[in-house]
Amino acid sequence: MDTYRYGVLSPLAFGLALGLLWAISIVVLAIMASFLGYGIGLFNALSSLYIGLSLDVVGVLIGAVLGFVDAFIGGVIWAYLYNFFVKRV
Repeated sequence: MDTYRYGVLSPLAFGLALGLLWAISIVVLAIMASFLGYGIGLFNALSSLYIGLSLDVVGVLIGAVLGFVDAFIGGVIWAYLYNFFVKRV
């Protein structure tokens, strides 16, 4: 048997990290799309996913909050699944 033990993930910490990273990514993408014209197609795709996301300050804040919540939930689920499977494999 393999005696190497895998670490477990904290679902809360992983969710917060993933949520924060995704929210910052949405803000950076909005800045690039607004000022440089780069990533407009991706921004439009995300604006169809996150209702309220637009290229104004309030729209970017709404999109960042929705993106944070979305990635936080996904990160928590991911960490729970990882911890579940690492104990059984």
